[in-house]
Amino acid sequence: MSSTRDLDVIRHILRHCGNIAASRARFGDDFEIFANDLDYYSSVAMGIFQIGELTGHLSDDFKMTYPGVPWHQIKGLRNVVAHRYEQIDTEILWNTVQERVPELADYCNIILAERHS
Repeated sequence: MSSTRDLDVIRHILRHCGNIAASRARFGDDFEIFANDLDYYSSVAMGIFQIGELTGHLSDDFKMTYPGVPWHQIKGLRNVVAHRYEQIDTEILWNTVQERVPELADYCNIILAERHS
């Protein structure tokens, strides 16, 4: 069973997913804009960093209960953003923004809905 702390972390992850979605809405869904606009790129990278940081606060039991998210990979991408920012593969980050972040948001919403029923 999930602890209140785990669910609070999931809510914070959702907030950062929403921030990334807001950046997409503001700047657009164009790879060239993303790759060449430092504000867009940095905004998204910070959101990815925050999400990865938050996954470290989830209990191991929670991660085992909800294996539909690659928690370890999310933390790994956070480490790349934190320690090798200049070496981030822009296309991988773009794919993460376009596909993985919305999937994560959907999965987190499902988790919260399950816990509130």
